[in-house]
Amino acid sequence: MPDNLGETLALATAMMSLGASVAYWLRFSTREVKGATGAAVKTGSTGLLALALAVALAGMGGAAWAWFVVLGLALGAVGDLCLALGGMRRFLAGVVAFGLGHLAYASGFLWWAGERG
Repeated sequence: MPDNLGETLALATAMMSLGASVAYWLRFSTREVKGATGAAVKTGSTGLLALALAVALAGMGGAAWAWFVVLGLALGAVGDLCLALGGMRRFLAGVVAFGLGHLAYASGFLWWAGERG
């Protein structure tokens, strides 16, 4: 059970993220055109994970490297939004967002590894 408000908010946000991902899978994953609602649900599932981690880090005084993971998750949410909206330009923007997100993850984990020697 969570010990403080930050942990409670992070857990609640993570549960909403799980709910959004299941809802997307059940209702929108097989549709060619997702629509605005599908795009919001798809983006929310990843965006809420970024929010949950940010809340948890802020409550715990998290390490600086972990904020790169938050950035990676947020860029993944942007990529999800671009893909869900469709179109070649949005697809390319999504690819760029996913690429930048992976660079953020790599930066954060390299920083973490450097701290550990």
